[in-house]
Amino acid sequence: METVVSIRRLRKRLRTKLLRSCLRRLHAEGMTADPNVNAQVSATVRGLLAYRQASPEVVMHALGMSKATWQRRLKGERDWTAAEVGALAQFFDVPVQLLYVGLPDLSPRHHPDSGISKTA
Repeated sequence: METVVSIRRLRKRLRTKLLRSCLRRLHAEGMTADPNVNAQVSATVRGLLAYRQASPEVVMHALGMSKATWQRRLKGERDWTAAEVGALAQFFDVPVQLLYVGLPDLSPRHHPDSGISKTA
């Protein structure tokens, strides 16, 4: 059991070091986080909550996040961390990339097999 815990700690340290290294490099090159990325992640999370009819409280609990932190992230007052985006992808069982690019339009008028047109 101790070996498993040690491996987990080692992986966590490596991810943290890698993330810090990347952030230092971005900062040194004058690059900052794109605010549109955080807005896109927030919009996708809202869409997934609605589509899956999931309770925000369940997601907050799964992420170990307080209600205040959750609200700040969704409003764009604070940036989403890579770990949070990964946890969201795992919770919703979607690829991480989906959170960054957004949901496709899931309405019936855009589904080719629906036979329903909402534009008419």
